[in-house]
Amino acid sequence: MSGPERRFFSGATLAQALMTAARHHHLAPEEIAYRERDRRHGFTHRVRGVVIEVDPLAPRRKGPAPAPAVEASGVARPPVADAPPARPAAMGSGRAPRRQERPELPRGEQRLPARRAAGRAEPAPEHLPLAEEAAHALVALLAADLAPRAELGKGRVRVVLEGPDADWLVGQGPELLGAFEELLRRMLRTPDGRLVPVEADCRGVREERAGELRSLAIAAATAVRRTGRPVLLDPLPPAERRLIHLALADAADLETESLGHGREKPLEIRLRAGGPAPQTP
Repeated sequence: MSGPERRFFSGATLAQALMTAARHHHLAPEEIAYRERDRRHGFTHRVRGVVIEVDPLAPRRKGPAPAPAVEASGVARPPVADAPPARPAAMGSGRAPRRQERPELPRGEQRLPARRAAGRAEPAPEHLPLAEEAAHALVALLAADLAPRAELGKGRVRVVLEGPDADWLVGQGPELLGAFEELLRRMLRTPDGRLVPVEADCRGVREERAGELRSLAIAAATAVRRTGRPVLLDPLPPAERRLIHLALADAADLETESLGHGREKPLEIRLRAGGPAPQTP
């Protein structure tokens, strides 16, 4: 009865151990699938150079062999196939992990950038060229034939868009002009980071929209007085909500409130607490 198949092979180097295993299994060294074992093998703990373990039932490697690793001496070392994962350090060994010292940065590089100043800036003549420059950049992205012109308005910088493509811009609806204004608002800042109030207009669309909002506010106020129930308007940007608030500012029996979070919020119109009773038809 034959003994068990040979499983372990050794040599002074890994290459020699692979050559021994290759001769035994009639394979090329790079075809051997192996695990590198501890240098002490057997019960006698006799020291050997390198010991590898090869499964006698499946000695051939599956797939191509990886490129050999090059040691510090410049000699190519055969790749390790199916090498076991690194053994974690035993708990309670008493050996403290080596602390890696962090390089000290120069004092100037440790300072964090200053935060932007909060609040808004009062529109001033020096903001006009900045607004025109930002508007020109946005017009270039639109690839439109428009000439921005900045002027001081009531509490804000007003950017008027004029040119051959003005009718095209108006024909796209209020959404495109509103997006243009939103980007312009984010771009226009003072050197200390404060926002400069700004609005964009083209062919009087802004004033036309303001008239529509005032009519909407009056119609909603009439409905609230008649039914006694609040009216909730669709989400509006801050400038348009402000027009609603101003349109009903003199109504002693009504109050308006922006609800929710975000830039565009719904606006509620309701009877003021303690005010007159709703009108009956």
